[in-house]
Amino acid sequence: AIGVALAWSREDDRVARRRDRKVDRDGDVEMDEYNAMLARMAERDDRP
Repeated sequence: AIGVALAWSREDDRVARRRDRKVDRDGDVEMDEYNAMLARMAERDDRP
C-alpha cells in the first residue's frame, strides 16, 4: 500500500510539472476560458 501511495504521488508530481510547462509555453487557456465564463455569469447576475 505504501508503494502504491508513493507511485501515485510521483505520478501526480510529474503531471503537475508537465501542466506547468504547458502553461508557461502556451498560456493557461483552460483558466482563461473559465474566467471568461465566470465574467459572463457575473454580468447576467448584475442585470436588473
